[in-house]
Amino acid sequence: MVITKKIKSDALKTSLFCVLRFAKKSISQNRQKNVPQKVLTARCVQFYREKEESVMSSKNLKTLQELCCELKVTRRVIQGYEKAGLVSATNRNKYGHLLYDEKSQQRIKQIRLYQRLGFSIRKIMELIDAPVPIVRDALEKQMEHLQEERENMDMLISMVHELIRDMEEKLK
Repeated sequence: MVITKKIKSDALKTSLFCVLRFAKKSISQNRQKNVPQKVLTARCVQFYREKEESVMSSKNLKTLQELCCELKVTRRVIQGYEKAGLVSATNRNKYGHLLYDEKSQQRIKQIRLYQRLGFSIRKIMELIDAPVPIVRDALEKQMEHLQEERENMDMLISMVHELIRDMEEKLK
């Protein structure tokens, strides 16, 4: 295949290269299957370009399994978020697997952070789309609660240290 005109645009060169590469791969696969060779028409080029663009646009999408591996959660956790209405899948791939875009992925990460901070799912449902002042107030209250818990934990740790010291003294 020979291209007679000189292509000036890098984006056009890249796009045409991708289309031709995809078409060449398809033709070589057809030769292996003994399928009659097709002529590369304008419609074929458009089809291959659309297919290449759909592959390129789906790079930011992740399946439920990929998302679970990345976030170290089970699929049940994300299904629970979906059931609560906190997040939803963006699309499905050709195999029917759920796909999540970057926005959904960030939303799930935010939900996980709120859970780690100690918020319940019901409270997260209120906070997730709330205005910034409401979220800030809730976070400040939660931070105060966490600081109280840390003080209690520090007190418990010091008590355990004292118990261990007392036990060691009794053994001597």
